[in-house]
Amino acid sequence: MLARFSTANLAVFELSSPLESYCKQQLLSAAMAILTTAVVEQLPDHFKQISTLSAAALWYKRMLSDGRMLLVKNTATGQFIGYIFLSIGDQHNVHIGYVLGEQHWRKGFATEVLAGFIKWAQQQRPWHKLIAGVAADNISSNRLLLKMGFIRPKNIVGETYYYHFNLDNQAEKSR
Repeated sequence: MLARFSTANLAVFELSSPLESYCKQQLLSAAMAILTTAVVEQLPDHFKQISTLSAAALWYKRMLSDGRMLLVKNTATGQFIGYIFLSIGDQHNVHIGYVLGEQHWRKGFATEVLAGFIKWAQQQRPWHKLIAGVAADNISSNRLLLKMGFIRPKNIVGETYYYHFNLDNQAEKSR
């Protein structure tokens, strides 16, 4: 089943492969607008140089073949503002990543979408743990994950922290 949830200001829905033809142009343009140099600075190379429609199409194809991809939409403006990426390891552990377009930083959208995602993820069985890798020097994302209840490991792998969020413990607290 495709993921779908909403928050006060955002609608989040899973993209399927292949991209729907009625909105393909809009999605390709959104990728080019969201994945700016500042946004992808600390991300893997396949996120970089998405500056043409053909590069955006190849990026979408790769991302959809690598895992699940959710699109974040601002409901007030109708604008696509970011993505959540999911890679399901052993059915119980889900690796997540997220990006927001630079013009949407520091407006509370990252907190809002991550809180909505966690609430949605707690209902997905047999998921037990979320794992988020963040560059050690990405101060904003490190703070956000801690604020949302993720646990930072004591050690760093390369230049990346791998935070953990136990869905089972959080589900018990919310009851």
